Amino acid sequence: MSTKDSFFSTSYKPYYQAAIAFGIMLVLILSSKLMEILGVMDVSVKFPWKMVGTFLLVYIIFSCLYSIGAKNKMIYWRDSILSYAALLGLGILLASFASSTSIYEVGSYHWLFKVLSIVYIVFLTLVNMLTTFMDYAENEEWDHPRGNK
Repeated sequence: MSTKDSFFSTSYKPYYQAAIAFGIMLVLILSSKLMEILGVMDVSVKFPWKMVGTFLLVYIIFSCLYSIGAKNKMIYWRDSILSYAALLGLGILLASFASSTSIYEVGSYHWLFKVLSIVYIVFLTLVNMLTTFMDYAENEEWDHPRGNK
C-alpha cells in the first residue's frame, strides 16, 4: 500500500464530517420517534441524548484521524473545533426537541458533553503536535552522527 492510498494521507473537511454525523444522528433520532409514535416500540427519554453522545464521539475519533493528513494543520484545527461546536449545539437542540427534556433533566449528560469537549481538544492538539514532531524528524538532516565518547 503506497502512502497515497493510506487512510492517514487523506483529509476530509471537518464540516463534511460533522454534516455526516449530524445526518445519521438525525435519521436515527427521527426514526426512533416515528417507531414510538406508531407504537412499534417504546423509546427511552435518554435515547436522543445517547445518540448525540455517540455521534459526538464518532466525530471526535474520525476528526482526529483525518487531521493527520491535513495539509494546513491550523486551518483544519480551527474548522474542526467550529464543526464540533456546531455539531454539539445542533445535537443538543435536536435531543431537547425529540425528548422534550432539557440537558439537565436527563442525568449526567451535561457532564458527559463537557468531558467529551475537553477530550476532543486534548486529542486534536496531541495528534497535531505528534504529526508536527514527525514531520520535523522526517525532514531533519542526519549528516553528522553522534560519536561515542
